Amino acid sequence: MVSGGVRLGASLLGGGVDAGPGGRPRLWTLSAARAGLLCARTSGEITETRAVLEAVRALDFVDPERIGLVGMSMGGVVAGIVAAEEPGIAALCLWSPAAVAPFEMGRGYLKGRSLAAEIEEKGYFDADGHRVSAALVEDLAGLDVYGRSGAYSGPVHILHGSKDEIAPLEYVGRYLDHYDGNAELEVVDGADHAWGSVPHRTALHRSTLRFLRRHLQS
Repeated sequence: MVSGGVRLGASLLGGGVDAGPGGRPRLWTLSAARAGLLCARTSGEITETRAVLEAVRALDFVDPERIGLVGMSMGGVVAGIVAAEEPGIAALCLWSPAAVAPFEMGRGYLKGRSLAAEIEEKGYFDADGHRVSAALVEDLAGLDVYGRSGAYSGPVHILHGSKDEIAPLEYVGRYLDHYDGNAELEVVDGADHAWGSVPHRTALHRSTLRFLRRHLQS
């Protein structure tokens, strides 16, 4: 799994499905966490995700032909790009992908506030407790989210909440225009960007597991 955190992301996770007790599939994760985003760049997260995949493929209990990526928020953006550019990804699931971020940052604003003014004042932009550096803003503003993701030809399952105020649904829907009929979008009524209730988080996990079982189990 690739997790960009609830908003801009602070960790990278690699994972997949293996046979648990009684042959039932289970999700597992391999963490490559990093504290803070002061010097982070999306290009660096893409490189780190590839390194995680390399480590996952080397595990003796992993079938390298049945590896899936799951990404949340900016981690969803990263997962989409890596799946398209890294061979051998059998399934891709995006949770609330924050495809809006490059467009907002390209206009010089995030959460309705001026990026340049706040970075000049503080040395960083405060995105709900996450430090966003000028380097990250520059990196994201030039990111071709859809162009770099659309080449992936495997199955794609996108899950998004109808009450997501961080990543507007219209930007998520554009993914479907760039994939070649291999993507599906499931909108969960009432869910926010963080999937911040037990029923919504349960629906997210169950839908993801159904998708991974369908495409990763032999």
